[in-house]
Amino acid sequence: MRSSLRRSAVGVCALLVLGGIASGQVTVFDNGPFITEVGVGFNGASISRAETSVITIGFNANATTAQGGPIRIADDFSITAPPGVGGYRLSTMTFFGVQSTTSTNNVQFGAFYVALYDGNPSEGGTLIAGDFTTNRLVSSAFSGVYRLSSTGLVTGNSRPVTRLTVDMSWTPRLASGTYWMVVSAVGDTALNPTPNPQTIFVTPHFPTANAQQFFNSQWFAIWDPPFTLRAFCPADFDTVGGVDVQDIFGFLNAWFAGSASADFDGVDGVQVGDIFGFLNTWFAGC
Repeated sequence: MRSSLRRSAVGVCALLVLGGIASGQVTVFDNGPFITEVGVGFNGASISRAETSVITIGFNANATTAQGGPIRIADDFSITAPPGVGGYRLSTMTFFGVQSTTSTNNVQFGAFYVALYDGNPSEGGTLIAGDFTTNRLVSSAFSGVYRLSSTGLVTGNSRPVTRLTVDMSWTPRLASGTYWMVVSAVGDTALNPTPNPQTIFVTPHFPTANAQQFFNSQWFAIWDPPFTLRAFCPADFDTVGGVDVQDIFGFLNAWFAGSASADFDGVDGVQVGDIFGFLNTWFAGC
């Protein structure tokens, strides 16, 4: 059976002369907005203003706090895979952080740590992957936004919001469902020897906000931070160069080898249906 399928599959692939048909990544989760006014801030930047009467501008996420140990932020996210697809492999996360400085908007965070859980860590969720020793930070860049208090001058520039690009390709494939991640960060020590990085919160905050802060060995309820998650397109099997014909060869090689990675639909292990599911998704693109 598999030998005849191999001959047919190779024959099909030999007829394909297609180049890449998609970028290979899709946004799978967005936790909400934080920009409140566009283009009205310092030097034409946008602003993220805390809500009226809210004192807190952000929540501490300092991974190097000596007193009370490291501080971490936890929040949930949901993944919904397309029909016939067993799950997504995450590629990157965009997170937003603040470190107070009046001298520059070029804040270069030193590190960003991520751990993934199958449930709320404050209620006993189990670690799936990740740790607080491996730096997942890819890059830091000014987001074009300044964070302001509810009463701060619109031209205030002491809290530039930094866009953090975080590697998530180390996570296992995630089936449709709800997960929790816990993060902490190291700020820019060139600006401050003991930086205090903060995560800003979604503005306006949602009544259903359920994020948690871990501080001094205890969990506390806070508001949700803004972040987005991107994943490799399910058809981008080798996660290299977007969706192209090489993904078909890579998938078929894994399928004939009986690799768990070829269980495309996540049902009953590696079966013939996985081939049809993968090819349908590949031709559809992303």
